[in-house]
Amino acid sequence: MPEPKFEPKIEEEKKPEEVSEIHGEPQEQELGQEFVRRELEEDKAEKELRKASYVVAIQMMNEARNEFPESIKTILYKKVTGAKLTKSEKGSLFKVLSLWWRKKFGMDFFHRNLGEEEIEVLKKKGKGSYKHDPNVEMNEIFQRLKNQNKKIQKRDNVAPAKNQKTETKLKKLTKQKKEKTLKLYRALANLDKGEPVDEFRDEMRRTIFYDEDSSNYFILEAGTKKDLNIADILSDYAWGIKYVPDGEMVEPAYRIIAKRILTNEVRRNLESIYDEELTVRFKIDGGIRRVIDRVFEKDWFAILTNKDLKTPIAVLAGVVAEAMARELTNRLSYKQNLSFFVERANTLEDNKYKYDFKIRTTITRRGVGVGDEAEVKKRIKKIGVQFTIISKNRGKIQQVMEAKKQYASELPVDDIVLIRINSFEFANAYTRWLKESKPSGGPEQFLSEELKQQLLEAVMQGLV
Repeated sequence: MPEPKFEPKIEEEKKPEEVSEIHGEPQEQELGQEFVRRELEEDKAEKELRKASYVVAIQMMNEARNEFPESIKTILYKKVTGAKLTKSEKGSLFKVLSLWWRKKFGMDFFHRNLGEEEIEVLKKKGKGSYKHDPNVEMNEIFQRLKNQNKKIQKRDNVAPAKNQKTETKLKKLTKQKKEKTLKLYRALANLDKGEPVDEFRDEMRRTIFYDEDSSNYFILEAGTKKDLNIADILSDYAWGIKYVPDGEMVEPAYRIIAKRILTNEVRRNLESIYDEELTVRFKIDGGIRRVIDRVFEKDWFAILTNKDLKTPIAVLAGVVAEAMARELTNRLSYKQNLSFFVERANTLEDNKYKYDFKIRTTITRRGVGVGDEAEVKKRIKKIGVQFTIISKNRGKIQQVMEAKKQYASELPVDDIVLIRINSFEFANAYTRWLKESKPSGGPEQFLSEELKQQLLEAVMQGLV
């Protein structure tokens, strides 16, 4: 058998990097070239960040498509499926994307890599997404988001004065947002290229399998097959559970679930960073606990063993109940295909407007006419939900009433409802879940069907 032949590798002559002409002493020239080299590297990094920002934002927007009306969903569907967008559609998508990102994560989409002071300068100059484009038709959704964005900017303008320590902290949080964005962008790119994803190397992740016959995802717990839907996979992250798709899973099932897992985790992480930013900017005591982590679990077990704690038992039980109410409502809306979905509140909404999470739905009303000629009007309705397990809590009632009265003109929701379910079930379910080694599906699975129905009916009543 003849030996295989190998072509000699020809090294291409490397061209020197183009730099600006630098005059002066040799040492000055060297320093000048180093400066230009760094400028080129920074420009390359900024280009990658801009591209990453757009790819990640579109991916997140697609995952959150139920937060948008049909007109934007249609444009988004065309975008993710590779269809060509009209100039008007591009403009609407860019603007809605920009405003949605600021509302969710506290920074403008097009300038998310800049600090607040730099953004203020751009706003005054009318550059970027702040510049009005008369060629783009302003539809109802854009106008609504635009008004919300104005309220956010007005709110930020009356924030407490910054000092050097605060400014340093805010810049650090901005940097964290950039890093999270780039990390997700690179992970998504690796998935599309069929390359390994670093995030999935975490050995603490639970493996998800795919049943091709039923088209369902499942896991194996103690050798027993347990079906999981997408709501379970996404909501379980609130309880510190992370998943990884089985490496033998067929395509496109693998890539679809992998992207949803990674996008969900980064979105929740960005929300946490924004919470911290709001806490620093507005000097808020405490904040929302996005993930019930091992530190919280340790405190909970300390309660069970009668150890002294600085945090009152009622406070910890309330945190567990709020998280369970939110994630259970989210799971039910997916599983039962209900006409609403859940939005997590940020720490300022929790502290100022006094609600724990939001429920959003689309209300359809028929006007004059018969059959197909009947006029159909759709309106988006949002309610803030303040949840408590204390039956007689006049303090909560008073807080909600004062918030509705004081902030009536700026509330991000149409109404705030107080849901009271006086039950030890939430605490008992959480304890049982921990003792059974935290099975997938969260502690909500151990709530009685009666309590689940009671919560769902209370939420639905608030939407009426």
